[in-house]
Amino acid sequence: VAPPFKGLDVSFTDHAIDAVEGEVVKMSTGTVIKVPKNAFVDENGVPVTGEVTIKYREFHDMASVLASGITLSDPKDPNRVMQSAGMFEIRGEQNGKSLQIANDKSIEVSMGSYVQGNDYDFFLLDQENCNWQKQGTAEATSNTSKTQALKELDNLPEGPRKPRKVN
Repeated sequence: VAPPFKGLDVSFTDHAIDAVEGEVVKMSTGTVIKVPKNAFVDENGVPVTGEVTIKYREFHDMASVLASGITLSDPKDPNRVMQSAGMFEIRGEQNGKSLQIANDKSIEVSMGSYVQGNDYDFFLLDQENCNWQKQGTAEATSNTSKTQALKELDNLPEGPRKPRKVN
């Protein structure tokens, strides 16, 4: 994966969590990331303690995917382009070193997609071979974080307010 243009790639957001305690990270897009307790190990398989940085980014449209340099070639037919309801990249780091997920753990990402529908499969990009691997399917669920945020926007007053005098 190599971005074709400088300065257009989607940036990561960093979220510090306690490796031993785990955490639920809520993104402004409605995405929820559930990191269980003791989820990370180092390159030697040793459980990690202390602060871990979750690096996360989302792609919601074709422009952001293309700017990132991510290929959307269909693994069954390289001449076809895959359709996407959105994708994300997530990494764990500690002191600048990449971490792995412990064998008996998993991180749950409920991505706040902007696309309706239940007919999308999940794929994992094997970056070394630049090949998509099908991971399965899951039923789409309502994005309650996004729904709540939209309701809050509906409650905002219409139009600008006059400034009030302060004595």
